[in-house]
Amino acid sequence: MLSLRSCKVSDECIDKILSGCPILESLKLYFCDELRVLDVRMSQRLRTLEIDRNIWVPGPTQIVAPQIHCLRLSNSQLPCTFVDVSSLTEASLDICFCSLEDLKADFLQVMLLKMLDKLQKCLVKLLQNSPELKKLTVRTMDSGTIQETYIDDYLNSRGLNPDQCWSSEARAFKNVYRWDVESKHVASFMELMLKSAKTLEKMVVMLKGYLERRRFEELLEMVPMLSHNNNNVSIVLSS
Repeated sequence: MLSLRSCKVSDECIDKILSGCPILESLKLYFCDELRVLDVRMSQRLRTLEIDRNIWVPGPTQIVAPQIHCLRLSNSQLPCTFVDVSSLTEASLDICFCSLEDLKADFLQVMLLKMLDKLQKCLVKLLQNSPELKKLTVRTMDSGTIQETYIDDYLNSRGLNPDQCWSSEARAFKNVYRWDVESKHVASFMELMLKSAKTLEKMVVMLKGYLERRRFEELLEMVPMLSHNNNNVSIVLSS
């Protein structure tokens, strides 16, 4: 395993380092902000890649790693393109947004439309481009949200039609608060994931108390049908 932390290494420098580590199996990069294109193809034995980025500095913006099986990308605000991760079987993406300045309306509009255009299909594309994926684990977490009605009001104030801005996928899972979650919401999300991951053999859904007992039992009753409709994938629920 090789771990680099807060190192000012360029693309050329990391290439030289990797060329001297022919049997390297795990690479961890923490805040290596000068990296732009991380190409690890020369490290044929590399299987695990872990990157913790600075939220205000790109590095790296592109990842070329067709041989890795496990990818962990944390603290990522700026874009990062997966050029080739075709052997990936496990991925953990921690995408955040942080601003030290007051948000202005125009900035909110631009950010919102970009999110609607690009991010709503991120999970589907990730699953569709993971042909070797066998197991998918879904965990719930507490997080603040902007109510859907506020976003619709804002779009209307800018002369935009909310029904045209929201995609069908986004509408299906729009701002469901923890106390409003029903079994059908979780089942719909699971169905979307299952249909996108064609090679999946097992799905683990860890709800951590998101569903009250009655709704959890309702979801349990839906599991056989979800499994049957999606190549008999093994589905495990945890409350």
